[in-house]
Amino acid sequence: MSENMEKSPELSSLPDDVTVEIVARVPRSHYPTLNRVSKSFRKLIASPTLYERRSQLGYKEHRVYAVLRNPNTHDDFGFYILHRKVGCSNRLVIAGSLDHMSYDGIYVSVGSKVYGFSDLNALSIDCTSHTVQPISHIPQVMTIRVANVIDKKVYLIGGSYFPVGSWDTWKSEVTVLDTETQSWEPKFT
Repeated sequence: MSENMEKSPELSSLPDDVTVEIVARVPRSHYPTLNRVSKSFRKLIASPTLYERRSQLGYKEHRVYAVLRNPNTHDDFGFYILHRKVGCSNRLVIAGSLDHMSYDGIYVSVGSKVYGFSDLNALSIDCTSHTVQPISHIPQVMTIRVANVIDKKVYLIGGSYFPVGSWDTWKSEVTVLDTETQSWEPKFT
């Protein structure tokens, strides 16, 4: 290592607000590399403060996420991110910090979050930090068929089979998740 490099101050020794200003101007495609520098950089890359500052600076970035089956195991479904690089080919990279996704899940996005629903659970995926938070259980047993977003509310449309005498009958239902309060609104039938 050169003598100049040994004497130069580290970026991490700068005040936090200055570090945010510098990193906010770095192209997002370099974040996976910055993420490997140190724990403090990983924390910064995952922080909402950095993305708020990028938004204030006018950086609009769209990401493509996909839930895909692992071709080697045929069982594992992973959450992948499309990495686009100028002058290079695009590639799908698995978001390794996320658990395996449900193959029968329905996924919708609201802002920087993706909401996933299956017959068994509901979860919220924060795409800035690649963390998963469980959502309180859907208020009724429901086989989800469709999910959509209107005004930051997720509408789940599906139903369940209920026994009626010696037959089962289908009952259609709509349940609404308010993504701002993370609470379920009364169901519609």
